[in-house]
Amino acid sequence: MKDLLYRRNVAIILRRSDGCVLVCERADYPGSWQFPQGGIKGGERPEAAMYRELHEEVGLKSEHVEVLGRTRDWLRYEVPERWLRREW
Repeated sequence: MKDLLYRRNVAIILRRSDGCVLVCERADYPGSWQFPQGGIKGGERPEAAMYRELHEEVGLKSEHVEVLGRTRDWLRYEVPERWLRREW
Protein backbone atom coordinates (compact mmCIF):
# COMPACT_ATOMS: atom_id res chain seq x y z
CA MET A 1 0.00 0.00 0.00
CA LYS A 2 2.92 2.35 0.63
CA ASP A 3 3.65 2.27 -3.15
CA LEU A 4 0.57 4.45 -3.61
CA LEU A 5 2.48 7.26 -1.89
CA TYR A 6 5.05 7.29 -4.68
CA ARG A 7 4.53 8.61 -8.18
CA ARG A 8 6.50 6.86 -10.91
CA ASN A 9 8.83 9.41 -12.39
CA VAL A 10 11.88 9.77 -14.60
CA ALA A 11 14.74 12.20 -14.14
CA ILE A 12 17.36 12.96 -16.77
CA ILE A 13 20.90 14.08 -16.09
CA LEU A 14 22.29 15.73 -19.21
CA ARG A 15 26.08 15.95 -19.32
CA ARG A 16 28.09 17.69 -22.00
CA SER A 17 31.42 16.31 -23.16
CA ASP A 18 33.19 18.91 -20.96
CA GLY A 19 31.47 17.46 -17.86
CA CYS A 20 28.93 20.26 -17.27
CA VAL A 21 25.43 19.12 -16.34
CA LEU A 22 22.10 20.82 -17.02
CA VAL A 23 19.92 21.92 -14.12
CA CYS A 24 16.80 23.96 -14.79
CA GLU A 25 15.14 26.62 -12.68
CA ARG A 26 11.51 25.81 -11.96
CA ALA A 27 9.07 28.31 -13.50
CA ASP A 28 6.58 27.71 -10.68
CA TYR A 29 9.15 28.00 -7.86
CA PRO A 30 11.82 30.59 -8.81
CA GLY A 31 15.09 29.88 -7.03
CA SER A 32 14.40 26.11 -7.06
CA TRP A 33 16.48 23.99 -9.41
CA GLN A 34 16.17 20.44 -10.69
CA PHE A 35 17.17 18.08 -13.46
CA PRO A 36 14.65 17.66 -16.28
CA GLN A 37 12.09 15.19 -14.98
CA GLY A 38 8.43 14.23 -14.96
CA GLY A 39 5.82 11.60 -14.22
CA ILE A 40 5.31 8.41 -16.18
CA LYS A 41 1.88 8.24 -17.81
CA GLY A 42 -0.29 5.11 -17.43
CA GLY A 43 1.00 2.33 -19.68
CA GLU A 44 4.09 4.33 -20.69
CA ARG A 45 7.50 2.67 -20.48
CA PRO A 46 10.16 4.53 -18.46
CA GLU A 47 12.43 5.01 -21.49
CA ALA A 48 9.56 6.47 -23.54
CA ALA A 49 8.72 8.80 -20.64
CA MET A 50 12.35 9.88 -20.47
CA TYR A 51 12.42 10.86 -24.14
CA ARG A 52 9.01 12.56 -23.90
CA GLU A 53 10.10 14.62 -20.89
CA LEU A 54 13.44 15.41 -22.51
CA HIS A 55 11.62 16.87 -25.50
CA GLU A 56 8.91 18.64 -23.49
CA GLU A 57 11.29 20.25 -21.04
CA VAL A 58 14.42 21.06 -23.07
CA GLY A 59 13.49 20.43 -26.71
CA LEU A 60 15.89 17.54 -27.31
CA LYS A 61 14.98 14.37 -29.21
CA SER A 62 16.37 10.85 -28.88
CA GLU A 63 18.84 11.44 -31.71
CA HIS A 64 20.37 14.35 -29.79
CA VAL A 65 21.46 12.28 -26.79
CA GLU A 66 23.28 9.08 -25.90
CA VAL A 67 22.09 7.12 -22.87
CA LEU A 68 25.13 6.27 -20.77
CA GLY A 69 23.41 4.57 -17.86
CA ARG A 70 20.34 4.19 -15.72
CA THR A 71 19.47 3.03 -12.24
CA ARG A 72 19.05 -0.71 -11.83
CA ASP A 73 15.94 -0.43 -9.65
CA TRP A 74 13.42 2.25 -8.72
CA LEU A 75 14.65 4.86 -6.26
CA ARG A 76 12.37 6.31 -3.58
CA TYR A 77 12.80 9.34 -1.44
CA GLU A 78 10.79 11.00 1.27
CA VAL A 79 9.76 14.64 1.03
CA PRO A 80 8.61 16.76 3.96
CA GLU A 81 4.83 16.65 4.38
CA ARG A 82 4.48 20.38 3.71
CA TRP A 83 5.91 19.89 0.18
CA LEU A 84 3.57 17.07 -0.86
CA ARG A 85 0.99 17.60 -3.60
CA ARG A 86 -1.56 14.84 -4.10
CA GLU A 87 -3.31 15.90 -7.31
CA TRP A 88 -1.94 12.91 -9.23
